[in-house]
Amino acid sequence: MSTIPWVVLDEWRKDKVSQDFQQKSLEHKLRASDLAVSAQNRDLFPDLTFGLTYTKRNDIDGLGDFVGASVSFPIPTSSKKYASKKSAVATKAMSEAKLRHYKLNKTNTLARLNVQIEDLNNQLRVLNNEVLKFAQSSRNIVSRSYARGGTDYLELLRSELQYQNQRLKKTALSAAIKNQKLNYLYLNGGKLTPGEMK
Repeated sequence: MSTIPWVVLDEWRKDKVSQDFQQKSLEHKLRASDLAVSAQNRDLFPDLTFGLTYTKRNDIDGLGDFVGASVSFPIPTSSKKYASKKSAVATKAMSEAKLRHYKLNKTNTLARLNVQIEDLNNQLRVLNNEVLKFAQSSRNIVSRSYARGGTDYLELLRSELQYQNQRLKKTALSAAIKNQKLNYLYLNGGKLTPGEMK
């Protein structure tokens, strides 16, 4: 655990970083689908083949040599070409919608994550300042009372269990805060190595 750069999570709320990798990925997918549509548009035109032939003849009948010209193009007999164009157009529309949806929801998601982090921090602060102190003092009082013979062993175990449960809750809250900060960093385009945060 000592190799994990936890210091990065202390700087989670920096200004917007320009390296939003998820947005770049969506932009590259949109560009690829745009190129696929333009390739399909070019593929709709039939391939024209022009030909020129020359045949040398012996001048037996006095008509000379033969010269011929030809133009050929395929007649589309299946809708495979048109179906692939429709598929490329649908993929482009889906890529545009994903990018637009991401851009619209990014600020809302960042704000929601920020509120969740603040809420978890408040819960942790209350747990540290009030609940854990109360559980620890309750445990100490019950242990002194048990030493004097005022309470039974079951009551002592109950107070210890309550204190340990509150400590586990503190650990769970700390982990949830770190998880939300990582989500915030990822969505905001931050890096997880401390040297590159500057």
